[in-house]
Amino acid sequence: MKKNLILFSIFISLIFTFDLINANLDFIQKINENKIKSEKIIIADKSLKSLESLKTRLDSLTSFKIIIQKKTDLIPMLIKEYGLKKYSNLIDETNYPNIMTVKISPKNLNNSKFLKLNKILATSKSQKIFHPDMVKKSLFKIEKINKFKPIVWISEWLLGILIIFTIQNLLEKNEDKFWDIFYSTGGQKKTRSTKFIFQNVSLIFVASIISIIMENYIAKIYHLQISKFNVPSQIGMLFFPGLLVYLKNIRRGN
Repeated sequence: MKKNLILFSIFISLIFTFDLINANLDFIQKINENKIKSEKIIIADKSLKSLESLKTRLDSLTSFKIIIQKKTDLIPMLIKEYGLKKYSNLIDETNYPNIMTVKISPKNLNNSKFLKLNKILATSKSQKIFHPDMVKKSLFKIEKINKFKPIVWISEWLLGILIIFTIQNLLEKNEDKFWDIFYSTGGQKKTRSTKFIFQNVSLIFVASIISIIMENYIAKIYHLQISKFNVPSQIGMLFFPGLLVYLKNIRRGN
C-alpha cells in the first residue's frame, strides 16, 4: 500500500506539471489562431475580372475562404440598408468597386503559404486593407509551439518512465530480504508475482481515473479539447516501468 502511494504521488505530480505546460501551450496557440481568424483581407477593384483572376491564384493556397461581392449586388444592399431608395437614381455604379473578402484559416496555414499570399497580393494593383505583421507574429508563435509540443511530450514520457522505474525498482529491491525469508519458510514463489501484478493493475486503474478527472478539469479551465492519446500515453508511463521491474526483479527470481 505504501509503495503504491509513493508511485501514485510521483505519477500525479508529473502528470499535473506536464498537463499544465501543455494546457498553457494549447491556450497560447488558441489565442493566436483566433487572432488570425479575426483578420480579414479586404480587396477593392472596379474591375471584376481583376478580382476573379486574383481569387483563382489565392484558391491554390487552400487556406483561405474567399467571397467576391459584385458592385451590382452591393449597391442595392447599401440602398436598402441605409434607406437611400429616393436617391438611387443619383448613385453612379461606375464609381463603386467590387469587393473581395479573404478570410484566413489558421488550420492549414504555414509560413510558406503566408509568404506566397504576400507575393500574390504585392503583384495586385487593387486597393487592399490588410495587417500582415499581426498575422505573421501569430503564425510564428503557432509554428514555434507546434515544434515545441513533441519535445514536451517526449520529455514527459521519458522522464516519467525513468523516474517511476528507478523508484519502483528501489522499492522492490528493499523487499528482497522479506521475500527471501518468506520463501525459506515454505512460502510459494508465485505469491510475490501475484501481489506485484495486483498492485500494479490497481495502481494503473486508480491513476487512470484520477488522470481523466484531472485532464477534464484542466481542459475546462482553459476551454480546450482533450487529446484522446493523453490518458493512454500516461498509463504507459506506469505500465512499462512496472513491466521492466517485473522482468528484472520478480520473474527472474521466481
